[in-house]
Amino acid sequence: MLSRASMMMTSLETLKKSFALYIKLFGESVSMDIGTEGRSEIKERVRLYNIELEERAKFGQQVQSMNEAWSRFNNSLDELQKTLSKVN
Repeated sequence: MLSRASMMMTSLETLKKSFALYIKLFGESVSMDIGTEGRSEIKERVRLYNIELEERAKFGQQVQSMNEAWSRFNNSLDELQKTLSKVN
């Protein structure tokens, strides 16, 4: 079963690929008369979008890392409680 963070990461990667394809197709369909200024604006928007998407991916990785750490902590706590119950 995928964790929520894993599903989020998968969704973000799918979104990133879809957006990249959309931009590629959009760029191919834009007429030549938009000039350098229009193309520069599109490139800047794509760059900013990719930065935002990377930040979201990093956040998802941090969430997944914390989930794994809490899971290990809880497992250790369970083992400690088992050991203590055997002693008592």
